[in-house]
Amino acid sequence: MNKINLFLNKEQFEAVLKSVHTNQEVNVEALYLVYARCLDAIQEIQNNGIFRELPVFDAVELIYYLVGEYGYISKVTPPELLKQRFANPKFVDTLATVVADKYVSLSTFNHTEARMISRFMPPISSLNLYLNFILNILSNQKGKDPKKTLIKDLLEKSTSLARVTLSLLTQGYETEALSTWRTLHECECALVVLEKYGDPIIN
Repeated sequence: MNKINLFLNKEQFEAVLKSVHTNQEVNVEALYLVYARCLDAIQEIQNNGIFRELPVFDAVELIYYLVGEYGYISKVTPPELLKQRFANPKFVDTLATVVADKYVSLSTFNHTEARMISRFMPPISSLNLYLNFILNILSNQKGKDPKKTLIKDLLEKSTSLARVTLSLLTQGYETEALSTWRTLHECECALVVLEKYGDPIIN
């Protein structure tokens, strides 16, 4: 893993930041400085042979960790103090080490359950595609008004539960998937009753 393969220039870094779709205001200069130090820390980890084999470097994932840490710190730190902290090289180094450690450790030692099925299998990927399509349609409609949108809200909740069930199943958590499916089945039963009997039951 050569450092040149890890490096994003500032323009590329900003482009990735935008693709992350974060809703918070970020200090690009400060974050880019921490990002550069993260690369130094990752390079040092590799040079020291702490891990036999590091995962393939993923700049977007590393930046997600970085934005997450920045967002948490900025919520609990007044703006002026935050500016002072990022001007302190020791603070930048500490933050970079935390981000690099999380990225490397969770990529290398992330626990995964034994999986019976892959999310890339056609039945699973197709169903995820349809559920995603339905959720996008439902989310664009008004909701959260029990007297008018109860069926729509319950249908949206059911579709979301179906996606969670699939996600748990493909991650190897079959028991948890079954538990979530039971809740999904309860929603299904409620929808059948609401559709059949209408306003008296809804009211």
